[in-house]
Amino acid sequence: MAIQLTYYKCHGEPCPTDEPVTTRGFLHGRLETLKTCSMDTVEFTKVFCDPKVKAIKSHTENMISVINGHGIDCHLIGLQSQIRDEEKSRATLFTDPSYYAQSIRYKLSSSNMGPALCFHTGFGPLVPDGYAICYIFEKDKLKINIISWKKCKETDSVIFRKALEESLDDLREILSQYTK
Repeated sequence: MAIQLTYYKCHGEPCPTDEPVTTRGFLHGRLETLKTCSMDTVEFTKVFCDPKVKAIKSHTENMISVINGHGIDCHLIGLQSQIRDEEKSRATLFTDPSYYAQSIRYKLSSSNMGPALCFHTGFGPLVPDGYAICYIFEKDKLKINIISWKKCKETDSVIFRKALEESLDDLREILSQYTK
């Protein structure tokens, strides 16, 4: 939620986001894509002064659903890769602007990695004007790695980091009111 809020603070709009989630609960499980930008997260970012329990609950439910094999991105990518050239004009789903905007062009790519991997592995933004964010929760701290292309004038990892720190502080303040 903090990453979505941060992007909104930096760019003034919500952002479709790619976050790989493992399906290791299945034989030969691989990765599926969790869409972390939903109507609830958009509402969350727009009405931040209101308690955001609904958006956090929705995000958690979506994550559990994808972990349990109910993700659709990899299935759709597989279907798209099977379309023959002469059939492409009839496959309107894959040419629909909303499919492109929500399922292919991710300006945010985030991943919660295990402690041993987070800072010994790397990945970059999926698009030239995007961010890649690796994060890990440890017992008493949160480690975050933010990557963007220096040559892109729309993205700036330093500005994003400062806005993310502010977002996390804001979230801590709001959530601490409900844990007392």
